[in-house]
Amino acid sequence: ETIKNFVSHALAFVKEDHLNIRLLLNIKQPKSTVFHFNVYTKNQLVYYFDREYDLIQSEILVKERMYLEPWTLDNPILYDLEIRTDEDILYRTRFANRQIEFKKDGFYLNEQRVQLIGLNRHQAFPYVGYAMPASAQRKDADILKYQLGVNIVRTTCFPPSRHFLDRCDEIGLLVYNELAIIPNKINKSWKKVFKEDLTTMIIQDYNHPSVIIRGLRVKEIVKDDLYQEIKTTLKSLDQTRPLGLLQF
Repeated sequence: ETIKNFVSHALAFVKEDHLNIRLLLNIKQPKSTVFHFNVYTKNQLVYYFDREYDLIQSEILVKERMYLEPWTLDNPILYDLEIRTDEDILYRTRFANRQIEFKKDGFYLNEQRVQLIGLNRHQAFPYVGYAMPASAQRKDADILKYQLGVNIVRTTCFPPSRHFLDRCDEIGLLVYNELAIIPNKINKSWKKVFKEDLTTMIIQDYNHPSVIIRGLRVKEIVKDDLYQEIKTTLKSLDQTRPLGLLQF
């Protein structure tokens, strides 16, 4: 059997008309490999380029200059990235071109100030809890934007379904993605699992343009030294989004 390298994750972000792709690799056998990068929108190929790398590191940053239409609340344009070799498709993900910044006078999307109007959302449904299909998750996003008229939602207490985030990307609904509740008593075993889950969450929602901030509740971060560890983990994996603190 041929030993194959593969892409564990491709974290994509656009800055100053450059597509940046952070490749996290699972390298089984170091060797020179040519990657083909294809960018689509609405199933139409709009950009493609190749790169050859000597795979001796588990992480590579790929940069390519290209102009991509911005993702906005009224026109949320999405792109699909496909990474392949001559033989195999290694990875597919969806991303967008959007710039975010929090200033003293508010939130800015693509250098335009946006007045945030939002609600909290608990993902648990009556009688069935979290056992709801993709259609119900997507419908919730539609209700929030088109019936309740909000432009941001806080995923109260826990990260949401990926289907909910997918729909928020598609319709231009911003997301304050909250980390899981921290219990009153913390031990080493719990902290280990929590940090593993935190890493998974950061990677999984990295390419969602709708996610503009991640959050913790203030009353929970005073415990132990966990807050500083969370900040360190966030900074190492994602410097494009801030960490918010919620007091209530």
